[in-house]
Amino acid sequence: MKYLTPKQVSIMIGRAVSTLASDRYRDSGIPYYRLGKRQIRYKESDVIHFMEKKCKKVYPGTSL
Repeated sequence: MKYLTPKQVSIMIGRAVSTLASDRYRDSGIPYYRLGKRQIRYKESDVIHFMEKKCKKVYPGTSL
């Protein structure tokens, strides 16, 4: 099991680190783990699940 920092998640999903922080404040978005007062980690499988849930599937030969 791999855990990612907010910066790694930001790069992976194309959202700003500040947006991830906002999501945590609003208790929405990707589930996360708080280690101590300032360390935040995301489970890689949760990030992938979030991406799959939010993406729009496009099949070859179809229009957007």
